[in-house]
Amino acid sequence: MAVNRADLVARNELRIFRLFAPACPLAIEDDSIEKREPPEPDILCRIPTGQLAFEMGEIVDEENVARPQGDSFALMDVMRGAARKLPRNIKDAFANAWIGVRFRDDYSLQRRRRTAEHMVNELLHLDVAFSGEYAITDGGVELARAEINRNEGIRGPLFRIQPVGHFNPIPSEALLRKFNKRYQTAHPIELVAYYDRQEAPLQQQIDRLLGFIEANLNISQFNRVWIFNCRDSRICARFPQA
Repeated sequence: MAVNRADLVARNELRIFRLFAPACPLAIEDDSIEKREPPEPDILCRIPTGQLAFEMGEIVDEENVARPQGDSFALMDVMRGAARKLPRNIKDAFANAWIGVRFRDDYSLQRRRRTAEHMVNELLHLDVAFSGEYAITDGGVELARAEINRNEGIRGPLFRIQPVGHFNPIPSEALLRKFNKRYQTAHPIELVAYYDRQEAPLQQQIDRLLGFIEANLNISQFNRVWIFNCRDSRICARFPQA
């Protein structure tokens, strides 16, 4: 039997909310979660203070969500080339390093190439045993973020880049549609604005999205908006905080 698109969307929203619920500090009761039909908000559940409704909304650039793998391969070539030029003692110190890199989504490939080479050169300034996250910044703007993990079973350094396309990292059109929509429910409503097909952006871009939410929340029925990244089940931010 064919499954229509509305059923697929409903199943996906329920799946995402079940990822969100344990990450949320509201103590959502798992066995109370139920999918609802319009004009109600998408989800109804129970928290210790009573019932609470949630609308679900994906943050995604519908026009440009595809991420070309070719850019990723080109950037890894840049980083491998820069690594080959490092002094021998630095290359040896990072031989067991797996380096995952995420660039700003709104930068051109040319600018990401320059940042990639700069990032490799910054290895010179790190402790030779460094592991964990570090950011590459320019004038207070975060250009990229890398996570270094150590594994004695590899011969590196190995670079992996999350591919990005030229899409808007903080598309707001979908949120504005949710803010303008009218819902019928006897319960308070909150919005889960989630990144799923599109990876959550860097923190400075999240802050810009929060500014948009703060400026427009008053036209909506929502008491609060949560920004949730499905890929690591992480709440990136919420507004208001209380």
